[in-house]
Amino acid sequence: MERIQVWLTLRLVKRVRSPSLAKVLDGIVGKLVSSLQSRVLNRALSIGASIAFKHSSLALDWGYEEAEGWVCDKQFALFLGLMCVNSTPSVEDRRR
Repeated sequence: MERIQVWLTLRLVKRVRSPSLAKVLDGIVGKLVSSLQSRVLNRALSIGASIAFKHSSLALDWGYEEAEGWVCDKQFALFLGLMCVNSTPSVEDRRR
């Protein structure tokens, strides 16, 4: 139903003037944004946790005992994951 509402709006309306239509579209866009954010964050956390584990293991092998906590640090994992996700070439970049 929401897909049809967006499709019809894009086809028939140049500017949304109706407050009720704007409210419906706002709800749909909110769902889309939320869905995309959670996918990106979950992917970044997953990738980052793997990288954090590797870095922690390497640092522990070198004798840096404080690196043991890196594996449990979600902020650090998120940072590493976002850096990795943002540095990966896009499909369009690979075609060039």
